[in-house]
Amino acid sequence: MLLLALAVACGGGSETPSATPTAAPPTATAVPVTALPTGTPSPTPPLPASSAPPDRDLLGLALRPEPDGSYSVIAVATKDGKPSVDGVEPGDKLLEVDSLKATGATMGTVVDALRGAPGDTRTLLLERNGKRFKVVARVERFLR
Repeated sequence: MLLLALAVACGGGSETPSATPTAAPPTATAVPVTALPTGTPSPTPPLPASSAPPDRDLLGLALRPEPDGSYSVIAVATKDGKPSVDGVEPGDKLLEVDSLKATGATMGTVVDALRGAPGDTRTLLLERNGKRFKVVARVERFLR
């Protein structure tokens, strides 16, 4: 049997010393966790890669939200030694994904727009050094 320790968060106190005594902080509590015997199948086996939901597949861009509501590309993933999205560089500003305006959209909305099934394409409108340009990018499977 394995044991898992759960830490209980301490209540907040002031930073200045107090004249009233405070209670000792709670301590960690050990909770038993039953481990499956070796060779026992997991109760929920993982999906085979071929049946993985399409929302796991996306364009290989890492984005950073900016204070003005826009998104900057901070990295482009590589696959087989090549950039997964040709023509996009760190520092580019992502303006649109297909018809979705990225500026002002939530990060979740932008990431959802970048997802799809492998082989799907997304048209990106980007800006670099004040010049706008479009890139057609293919959705890839990065996780197996």
